[in-house]
Amino acid sequence: MSAGAGVGSGARADAGLPVLVLDLHHVWDYFRSKFALRRLAEYRDCLAVADEIAWACYREPLAAALAAGTVAAKEPPLVSFSRAAAPRAHRRGGQYRELLPRGGIHTAAGLRLVRSLPFPVIDVPWYYGAHLPGLLTVAHETGHHIEDDFGLTPEIQARLAAAGLPGDELPDWQRWAGEVFADVCACLACGVAYPGVLAELLGTLGSPGAARPSGAVRSAEGARSSEAARLLDETRPSEGARSPDAAGSSEGARFSGAARSSDVARSSDAARPSEGARSPDAARPAEGARFPGAARSSDVARSSDAAQSPEAARPSERAWSSEGPRSPDAARPPDHPPTGIRLAVCLAVLERAGHPPAAARPKPLVDLLAGEVTDTPAADAVARALLDGGYGRLGGKSLVDLLAPQRPEPGAPREYPDQTHAGRLLAGMPSRHPRIPGVVAAAALAFLTDPAGYDDLRVGARATAEALALRPVGPRADVPGNAPDTAQRDAEAGHLLLGALHGEA
Repeated sequence: MSAGAGVGSGARADAGLPVLVLDLHHVWDYFRSKFALRRLAEYRDCLAVADEIAWACYREPLAAALAAGTVAAKEPPLVSFSRAAAPRAHRRGGQYRELLPRGGIHTAAGLRLVRSLPFPVIDVPWYYGAHLPGLLTVAHETGHHIEDDFGLTPEIQARLAAAGLPGDELPDWQRWAGEVFADVCACLACGVAYPGVLAELLGTLGSPGAARPSGAVRSAEGARSSEAARLLDETRPSEGARSPDAAGSSEGARFSGAARSSDVARSSDAARPSEGARSPDAARPAEGARFPGAARSSDVARSSDAAQSPEAARPSERAWSSEGPRSPDAARPPDHPPTGIRLAVCLAVLERAGHPPAAARPKPLVDLLAGEVTDTPAADAVARALLDGGYGRLGGKSLVDLLAPQRPEPGAPREYPDQTHAGRLLAGMPSRHPRIPGVVAAAALAFLTDPAGYDDLRVGARATAEALALRPVGPRADVPGNAPDTAQRDAEAGHLLLGALHGEA
């Protein structure tokens, strides 16, 4: 049978099947590309370390929530690369149509399929593949997923409301709650290295006039990071600028100092037609016109609007910012605290969680943070509110209990990655930190301390190998005390996927 006979005037009942199959492959390509990267040697190790950082942060909160009976078993976040300039978290259950490869969804059933992301995803910039310290931001993004997956938002808001913050400041802190909570998680898991990486990401290391670590040299391994920071500092988008990737959102508006979308897109898009000619539906034939049996774009949109639930309509993405708003609406207050306040909270959290004092930190980091931190008593109040006492949905356990690294001996002090571990790396030895986030944090401290030595001694590559050697042999196990029938859950997920393609609710 010819292709035309099968799709044309022949079997009308099967006219939509080829288009449904196309939609299935289009959606699966989003996931396939993430898994395929793990087969390439140049990306495999970086993504493996990133996945382990996410799992190290997610595992204990998940085990606590399962033991408390407040959640069902959940998969941890999956980390992948994206061409965005900063890390992003895409929540479980969020719509992800804008994240799909270009090409369009052709059917209403396909749109129903992309209403709910089946597991959380963390995107990191491509240059993190050559800059190991940047992977500490994965701990921050995992903090967003901890809040979302375990339903902690009401308790976080209640803790801030009871923190004794000035009445005129409380609305700001409650709006910033998600970003602050994620910073708290990253500080507990990674120690003082995290504020240094945070400061670098938000532009304080590269912005004109900003304090720089004395004697710091831009390393070759961090050159891509430095170039990204330069672009972030030298170009600022208008509030109404829109990313070519996402409808209704502005990549540039999500974090202060972001590169113009035309600058960011130039290198990756130079070899293909301009986005303006590709994305508007009116500029090309309707998708339905190409495939018999496919819905018209207007019909697909109406179906999507009618079917989308309030839960699916929630923002599905968490993005970074220093001060700017996350949406192109200039009147909307920012969702992120100013950089100085974020760093102040980080240092207050580290002190309250028992991190070694400033004297044990590398001097370049001390100098940098001293010049950037905003002195505010609210930082101590917020740290107390989020750290003290247990969370009901986590079985009454505190964030310090769940996320801060501990030695196995009862009563032993917490073993945060510190200058001792970084010094070993800079001396050509292993860091000897017992946890994967700690090894990466030690590498970040080594980079901040001596960028040239970091390069000369191949600290990034050696720390990556050390971190991967700490992985348990074999596949990642289920959370202790919870033994779900994995095959049954996978089968149920497959039936849900098939049902969505057949148009079932």
